Amino acid sequence: MSMILLGISAVSAENTTHSITDTPTVSTSTADMSKTVSTKTVAENTEVSENTYTIHAKTNEVTHSTTQKEVTQKSIKTAQDLSSTNKSLKGTIPTRMSVTNKITTYNTKVQLTATVVNNKTNEYVTEGNVTFKINNSPIATSKITNGKAHCTYNPINLTPKKYTITAIYSGTHVFKNSSATGTLTVTKKNSNMVLSDKVISYGNKVQLVATITDKNTKSYVSNGKVAFKVNDKTVGYGSVSNGKAYYTYDSSKLSAKSYKLSAVFGETSQYLSSKDNALLTVNKRNSTIVVSDKVISYGNKVQLVATITDKNTKSYVSNGKVAFKVNDKTVGYGSVSSGKAYYTYDSSKLSAKSYKLSAVFGETSQYLSSKDNALLTVNKRNSTIVVSDKVISYGNKVQLVATITDKNTKSYVSNGKVAFKVNDKTVGYGSVSNGKAYYTYDSSKLSAKSYKLSAVFGETSQYLSSKDNALLTINKLNSTISLADKSVLAGNKIQLVATITNKNNNAYISNGKVAFKVNGKTIGYGSVSSGKAYYTYNTAELDTGKYKLTATYGGNNIYSSSIATTKTLTVLKNTFTYTQIRNAAISVRNQFESNKIVSTVTVGSTTMGLQDFLPLMIHMAKNVYQGKSSTPVEYKHYAPISKQTDSMKSVVLSDSQVLNIGNQVLNYYQSNSKAPEYITTSWGKFGYYNIVYTYTKMIDVSTSKYLPSSCKIYNWNTIHPTNVKSRLVVISTDNIFTTSKDKAFVNSIKKILESKGFTVKLLGVGPNTHNAAIWEKSLPDNAIQLSVFGGADAGVIYDVCTRSFMRAKANRLVFFAYHSATAKDITGLDWLERAHDDNYSPSSFKGIAHPDTYLKSHGYDYVYTSNVNTIVDALLKYVSG
Repeated sequence: MSMILLGISAVSAENTTHSITDTPTVSTSTADMSKTVSTKTVAENTEVSENTYTIHAKTNEVTHSTTQKEVTQKSIKTAQDLSSTNKSLKGTIPTRMSVTNKITTYNTKVQLTATVVNNKTNEYVTEGNVTFKINNSPIATSKITNGKAHCTYNPINLTPKKYTITAIYSGTHVFKNSSATGTLTVTKKNSNMVLSDKVISYGNKVQLVATITDKNTKSYVSNGKVAFKVNDKTVGYGSVSNGKAYYTYDSSKLSAKSYKLSAVFGETSQYLSSKDNALLTVNKRNSTIVVSDKVISYGNKVQLVATITDKNTKSYVSNGKVAFKVNDKTVGYGSVSSGKAYYTYDSSKLSAKSYKLSAVFGETSQYLSSKDNALLTVNKRNSTIVVSDKVISYGNKVQLVATITDKNTKSYVSNGKVAFKVNDKTVGYGSVSNGKAYYTYDSSKLSAKSYKLSAVFGETSQYLSSKDNALLTINKLNSTISLADKSVLAGNKIQLVATITNKNNNAYISNGKVAFKVNGKTIGYGSVSSGKAYYTYNTAELDTGKYKLTATYGGNNIYSSSIATTKTLTVLKNTFTYTQIRNAAISVRNQFESNKIVSTVTVGSTTMGLQDFLPLMIHMAKNVYQGKSSTPVEYKHYAPISKQTDSMKSVVLSDSQVLNIGNQVLNYYQSNSKAPEYITTSWGKFGYYNIVYTYTKMIDVSTSKYLPSSCKIYNWNTIHPTNVKSRLVVISTDNIFTTSKDKAFVNSIKKILESKGFTVKLLGVGPNTHNAAIWEKSLPDNAIQLSVFGGADAGVIYDVCTRSFMRAKANRLVFFAYHSATAKDITGLDWLERAHDDNYSPSSFKGIAHPDTYLKSHGYDYVYTSNVNTIVDALLKYVSG
């Protein structure tokens, strides 16, 4: 777009520096300014006075910035005049236009083009605007560029036909206006029709479907009508919606063949007509034929049957003919009625095997042909075999018998072979004669039980194989079991013996199991070997008296079970002497004082529960007190207990006070048949284990004529603390290396124990440091003593196991560490000889047998090592129980 700026002002001639040459008339657009300035040239020395106007020229229009004043002429100093007119500023150069004819389809945008040239020079006009009109209706104004003006136009409201394009060039201050016309042709759009082939069965209706789209955009056409034709004859119409047109056609008047199928989309206001062809195939209806497999015996007739139905409706076909074939050779025909066709076939010319059986339904005026295959199996005749159950004794022979007959006629089969099987393993064969087959079987390798007995008749040229199962039962041989009467001291163990033999020949039976029973209750089992079964029975729970003793042999794979005649088990009164009770009391005391609470005690040759031993000690203590220590004490069994309640103060009780507490214990046993968890005293609750410990001390220190007049009672938790770290640990060491080195060794042990929370004291270095504090009784009652030795001294082991030392040790725990760099390892040692520097043992002392077990049997323990961590770990394991 061009812009012309015309400035008119009151100036002197000397100050005018611009001129306008060959300009068109410029007019203002205001009503007040009625004059125009028209001039060829505004030259120098021109003066316009009074008012100033600025006139903007936009193409051929001139506008100004004020409308209040008129331009008045002050002076004219050139040959040109300023004149006032009412005309616009116009160009003088003529122009020539042309419009390009255009063709477009309905509702499709098109670019309109007008060309403007200088009519004198034929050069393109490069300025100005062109207004486009369609049938005199303006549609757009476009700027000229390089002689061309373009306009993109969408003829959305134009119906398909020809229209006049008018292009008007408005001219400029240089060029004159001009115009030209052209033709815009709006055509209808092309449509595209697609029709698919159709295949139907005779007599069926079919939905014809046509798809109509815009040929260019592929979008669906939304309206119109389609004519459907068969062999170019219109059969119906379908309206177009969303690109589809439908018509349901009744083909019942068509015969079964192929037809030309057409669909014609009729021309609309927007679209041209289109057409497509396809194929309509009318077929005969499909039939289905089914023939079933047949199995017959050789030589028999068979009725062949075929079923024929409409493939789609499944209804029976009512007429037609079926050809039956064997191995593709026609053997006969059957007429169809109510969907069935039959033919009775004589198979006598066929051998025994399988054949292809076919049935072919022939094509009719309504139905296509169909075919099916099956299998015709001609079998050999069926046989039947029967084998009977057999029952025999173990090791005997048995005759197996099978009967074979024709399954249909029941007549005997006269030849063939039978395999006899036991548990599916063939054991022999028998030939068939007059329907029978025999085999004598040796069952000696079978154990006594039931077996599957089978007989299999092998296939022949006339008969098929057959099989039958029965049961072969091999009974066990009879056994007998016997017992002897038995007697035993109460609380003791006794070995029960049963003898098991073959009932027929008295031979010993070599395997199986015997259940031993006392008064009908099973007490244990013994395995049978060489005719004997043994069981060691602990009679601890039996009171004195007589009991029924029985035994049952459970049998094995050869022999049946048997029950022995009832015998008598006599439990005799069992008593114990003072010496037996005292020895047992010392053993229990040793264990208790080593922090080991035992549950069983061996008194004499009888092992009994701790709860059974306590009454023995109480009774014997009373006997000693009364001067009757020679009177034995009778054993009696009680129910065990495993806990106690103890709150006793540390106190010294007289012998009578201890015996009085014992009487309370015996009364509790009498009433409850078990030990008390505690006895209430003036000094607190006296716990069960604490009472046991007290009586072991009383009996230990006693003689057959003397009972200690008093006994120190401890609080149980003091001498058996639950927190092992509450015990003081003291360490002694023998002279092993040098004094400084030995001290360093025990100090390293001390350091580790203290790091674990123990209080540790060193007793010293040198001989006898292991027993000095014990004899002095300077250690706490629950102290732990670790004694390190440079050698295994038999005399020391013997000395610490004497009653005098152990009584002095009492509840203090003593553990030995033998330094492996210098000492002999006593583990598993049969004999430890007297040390060469032993100057304190009797001359008769030569050494100790099995020193490791001797030491442990007195409640001590040891470790053989030179590693301080191993010593600490072994010590803690010992004191922690």
